[in-house]
Amino acid sequence: MRILHFSQTPLAGAPWHIVQCLRKYGGLDVDLCNGRYKYADGRVFPYEKLWPIDIHRYDIIHIHNQLPPQLLRELKSFKGKVFATLHSVPRLHNWKELMEFVGKENTFVIWQPYQVWEYKREKLIGLPTLIDIYNPIFKQKKFDELTINFAPSNKLPITHPASKGYFEVVNILKEVQERTGVRLLIYSDKPHLEDIALKCRSHIIIDDVLHSTWHLTTFFGLAGNCYVVSGLSPQVFGKWYKHGGKIPTITAKLKNLKEVLFDLINQIKCGIISPQGREWMEMYWNPKKLVNYYLEIYNI
Repeated sequence: MRILHFSQTPLAGAPWHIVQCLRKYGGLDVDLCNGRYKYADGRVFPYEKLWPIDIHRYDIIHIHNQLPPQLLRELKSFKGKVFATLHSVPRLHNWKELMEFVGKENTFVIWQPYQVWEYKREKLIGLPTLIDIYNPIFKQKKFDELTINFAPSNKLPITHPASKGYFEVVNILKEVQERTGVRLLIYSDKPHLEDIALKCRSHIIIDDVLHSTWHLTTFFGLAGNCYVVSGLSPQVFGKWYKHGGKIPTITAKLKNLKEVLFDLINQIKCGIISPQGREWMEMYWNPKKLVNYYLEIYNI
């Protein structure tokens, strides 16, 4: 059985990571095709195939997030099964055509609290994002100097539903740096694999502090055994993910991010705490187990 994952945009690398794990830990004959492999801001993502390709060589097609016209034309004569995973929130209006074509029963939402909540009216089932935590890229030597990494996927204004509060967070981090002397790594244009390596070499990762959810950044940081600061509370995580222990992220919102960082930096410098992310990922977000969600929907 041959499977094709299609993503019109890189989607921050999520489909690429999923395909790597399905192939390595699920034993699937699976390919990835992208409409494009980079964003206008310069970020470049790994890819395998670029559109156009012959989709009729496959038995299953799994579409991520949107259905471009060129793919829709080909799918009208496709005889296999078609599945879809929605990544963006519905307010961005790129999902209805895809779900209507694929059918609600074959449409899933990426397993993140913010996305699952936003699609609650459709009652879609969540599929976990997958990353290969055993890839050597997650075992980087830390920088000698205590480093905070903030590399959001966008610089959208805080009023936008996909915003990460770039400008507000940067202002806070600069004040933290002035008072503590920590090193800051702030960027949004690095190639994807370089970005992961820089995250894993850092000590503290700032993820989304505007929403109580997780992103790939959360799992990259945990797999790299970093301290991950985000708006996700352990209680919310436990509500949405019932298969694992308390996630070792550090909860902060924009309004208290500065105080949380001062306290965290002090504890790190005093040796009061140590990161637990890597151990948690191996126990509770292990791709060897999570691939089974995909094998089940593919009926393999």
